[in-house]
Amino acid sequence: MQLNGSSRSKFSLQYQRTRLVWTRQDHPVLPSAPVADARRSFFWLVAVALTVLAGVGMSYMQTRFDSADLRNATELVRSYDGGHGRSLEDIVRAQHPGGRLSWDSTIRSGCFGYVRVRCRAEEPGRVATYLFDVDMGSVSIHPANAAGRRALAELDHPGGST
Repeated sequence: MQLNGSSRSKFSLQYQRTRLVWTRQDHPVLPSAPVADARRSFFWLVAVALTVLAGVGMSYMQTRFDSADLRNATELVRSYDGGHGRSLEDIVRAQHPGGRLSWDSTIRSGCFGYVRVRCRAEEPGRVATYLFDVDMGSVSIHPANAAGRRALAELDHPGGST
């Protein structure tokens, strides 16, 4: 093997300053440029795919947690009885006999676990809205408007007398 370049060998050597340096395309350990580019591209493809998969997974789990919070908060408000055997739903139904009740809820703060529950009582000629804020962390109900405050206050009187 000659070092002056007149002989073609499998590996070429070059003198740089005072040491021998392998060129990238002929180095026995370092991959050639197309192989290195393919590996780099595959790495980024896998990294992006895993990032997207993690984002989709976290979004799916957050949606599941939110729907469970909404369902549980609505059921908590509807069935809350204050220890006297009458639930909030019974009190609202008694105040609006023959009316149709519809319950829905929205997330007020996902970080703190606050859910707003709304009961809409519709009877001919009159619509009443009862709003309650539920703290899912401490499992407590707070009135969010005057009608909700009156309904919760009526739970404090046993037997329904005000």
